[in-house]
Formats: sequence, C-alpha cells, structure tokens
Amino acid sequence: MLATYPLTENKIRHLPNSDFYFTISKQDDSGSGWTETAHRRRHWLPATRNETGNHDTYVSQAFFRRPRRRKVSVAAISHSWVDLDIYRTEYAGLRADQAAQTILHRIRDDCGIPPTSIISSGRGLYGVWAFHRVIPGAAAAKIEALNRELARKFSCFGADQRAVDVTRVLRIPGTVNGKSNAKVDIIFDSGSAYGFNELADEVLPYTRAEIEEARHRREAARKSFDGSRLPSTAVRFDRISWSCAVLDDMQTLAEKRWCGTIPEGQRDIWVFIAAVHLAWRCSPDEIFDETAEIATAWGIAPSWIEKGKYLHSAIDRAQRAMAGEKIDWNGKSRDIRYRFTSQTLIEWLKIEPYEMTDLICLIDQNERNRRKKNKRAIKSASKKEIQMAAVNAVINGENLDDIASRFSIDRTTLWRWRNKLSGEK
Repeated sequence: MLATYPLTENKIRHLPNSDFYFTISKQDDSGSGWTETAHRRRHWLPATRNETGNHDTYVSQAFFRRPRRRKVSVAAISHSWVDLDIYRTEYAGLRADQAAQTILHRIRDDCGIPPTSIISSGRGLYGVWAFHRVIPGAAAAKIEALNRELARKFSCFGADQRAVDVTRVLRIPGTVNGKSNAKVDIIFDSGSAYGFNELADEVLPYTRAEIEEARHRREAARKSFDGSRLPSTAVRFDRISWSCAVLDDMQTLAEKRWCGTIPEGQRDIWVFIAAVHLAWRCSPDEIFDETAEIATAWGIAPSWIEKGKYLHSAIDRAQRAMAGEKIDWNGKSRDIRYRFTSQTLIEWLKIEPYEMTDLICLIDQNERNRRKKNKRAIKSASKKEIQMAAVNAVINGENLDDIASRFSIDRTTLWRWRNKLSGEK
C-alpha cells in the first residue's frame, strides 16, 4: 500500500515556497490567437480566482525561474497528470461524475493508485497525482516519464499521449470550456498526496533501486574491462541529465565571466552547444524557442539567433534522429544527434582550472582527482570522529557489546581503535 500525505495548502497540489513564475493562457479578444501572462507564485490565488467564469483559460502545471513557459526555465513541479479525452472512447455517453467513478472502480479492481483529484475539463477529465512536496525542475525528465506511463495505463479512457510535457497548460477549475459551454470543476478530491519517488517506483517499469543496481553493474563491468579502465567521476549521467548539467555549467560560466551576458565573438559556439544539448531533452519543434530563451538570458537578441547556421544544424540533426536515422560509429549504430566529450567542451568554451571548482560536469581529470582527494579527506575525518566516539564510550564504562552494536563493529575492532588512539596520544 502506497503511503499518502495530507494536502493542506491547496486542493489539487502543493505550491512552492519560492516566488517562481506561473503562466495563464487564454484566447485574445479577437478569438484568433492566444495571450499568455506570467505571474509570481505569491499571486497564485488571486490570479486563478480572477479567471472564474471566463472561457477557455489555462494555467501552467509547472513553475518557472523566468516569466516564460520553457523547459529550460522549469523550477518546480508539484504533481503528475493525465489528460483523458473521454469523449473519444466508449465512455463518451457518461456524465463527468459517472466517468470519474468508472475510473476509480477500475483502479480499485486493478489495485492501482487513485489520483489525488479528478477534474472535469468540460469535455474530458484530468487526473492529478499530487506530490507530498514540491519537486525541483531537475527532475523534469522523470516526471515526464511518469506522466507518459500514466497516460499509457489510462489509454482505454482516451489519455492524450502528447499532454505529458512539463510545460503543459491545463484548464483552470472554475472556468468554462468554450466548446461545450460546461464548467471546469473538481469532481473528486481525496485530499491526499504521494511521495514522488514512491509513486515513480510504483508506476514506472523500473524502480529507482533497480536503475541504481543496473548502474552499479555497468560500473563493475567497466572497471573489470582489461586494459581500458576508465577514470571514475564523482557523478554518473545519462544522456538527458548530462545535457541538463552542461546547460547549468554554461549558465554558471556566463555569470562568473561576464555577469550573464555573452560577448560578441563567443555567441556562435555558446548557442550551438546549448542547442545541441537541448536536442536531447526537447522535440525538434521546441529547440529553437528553448534555445532562444537561454540566449535571451545571455543578452543575445532573437534576430541574431535566427541567422545562426549552427543552431539550424542542431535542429536538423534532431529532426533526422526523430525520423529514425542512425550513424555508424566504431562499428555500432548510434543516434545521429551531436554528442561531445567533456574535454571537447572544455576546449571550445576555454574553461580554466580555477573555473571548474563551481561546475558539475565540465571538469578535467585534475579537478576530478582534487574532488576525490577532498572526499577521502572528509571520509577519513568522519571515520576518526567515529573511532573517538566509540573509544570514549569504552572509557566511560559502557557495555562493550552495546558499543560494538551501536557502531556496527566487532569487539576486536573496538580494542584496536582504542590501542591506536592511545598510541597517538
């Protein structure tokens, strides 16, 4: 049975403590286009309540660092969701509350996980699984995977497989669906939230522990490979988390070097590298807008970006990868999208050793060795503190078996520690 937690702040989800941005989207007065406005988190309640009764009004499901709804700006996410187009299925004739009860009965029969709330969207339903705390934007890829798997499980109810991205907008409860003239309303509310990792372990094909175990097996195989043991790094990345880490490191470098504004003469390579790594976490249609969002934060005008041939090269590769095109590399078939080693990126970005201290992944072997040495020093100091605490317990006359059990050691080790520390004194 999956543990649940009370939702105390909001019926649907928790809200972040930081004053991030969210967006509200609606049709403009002419009805021919859409307007999107950004609001601070502190204005959540008045901004959403102010839309009550309005037609076709949507709110972003994530919060953002900047006032634009872009993946690169995602700062916090509080829930997973599934968009159910009931009207496309055999359940089309049911009322919203009847369809919701049918879903809950099906979940109960299959021993599934009921949503925190079900919302009538006017024609279909939204299922919302709230997290017991707000999750950082760094977990966006995992949340999208969770949304995708939920959509697969609810496919018989018309789940929209496209409505899984973290920049998605959904209708605001209290507004009106212009197509059906029906009110968007919460029709089921459990008042409970789930632990994010526990929910992911329950829903996704592989649990977090299984993924970690597979990583350890790969690491063991890597180390045992004769004649080609690769240097171990402090952090292991998959392709998506590596791309996110590179973009974070580039932002850190831009802030340290130029207070965030990339000077002329550097822009081509910086925009190209950003686009290359966005291609691993965005669809081809999103790459330009996401790159433009980063470039704007770096002080680069959109008109300049449109002229950049390097950006279009990255987009072209992403489009060909989506079409299934592969390349042969060292006798293996690989994704055609660009990929570069950390050393190549260090050379292109001209990263100096003193700049690497604040970076995540764009570091050389010397920096890796320095971090390993510091880690060993900290571990050694921690071990010395444990030894002293155990020996002090012996000196204070505590039971030896109790001390050995508390510190997970045997009595022989305990006496060896005592003799060693006595000799040092």
